[in-house]
Amino acid sequence: MILYLSIAGAGTSDTLEQALIVAVEAETDLRYVAVVDDQQFGDVDNATRDMVAEELEFLLRAQLIAVRRRVTSCPDGHVVIHRGTAVDAMGGADDDVDEVLIGGPLALDAAAVSELIEQLGRRAGAGVRLLTG
Repeated sequence: MILYLSIAGAGTSDTLEQALIVAVEAETDLRYVAVVDDQQFGDVDNATRDMVAEELEFLLRAQLIAVRRRVTSCPDGHVVIHRGTAVDAMGGADDDVDEVLIGGPLALDAAAVSELIEQLGRRAGAGVRLLTG
């Protein structure tokens, strides 16, 4: 399975398309993961945070459907909304993850991106690759 972690922002449709192509080439499914980060939503009540997660899931499912139409022989993909951190969203090595793909702009310096890639790879037990739009 390919995990595609959306960082959001401009270019995510392009990087999602790239992630789907990687999944086609690997002959595997795609799990489209988005994170509702408690650091960003920590001061929001649970009902509002749940509503944000539901709305995000709806929007990302619509995006996945639209992008899948552009990719031939596209694998099934499903959206997972994770509450917490991006690293926690990766699950563990026992999840049969072949590769983690990160898409969208990263508002981090090079050292922070390298650290994030290392943490994600360690947690998922797989290689991590940045996709650019």
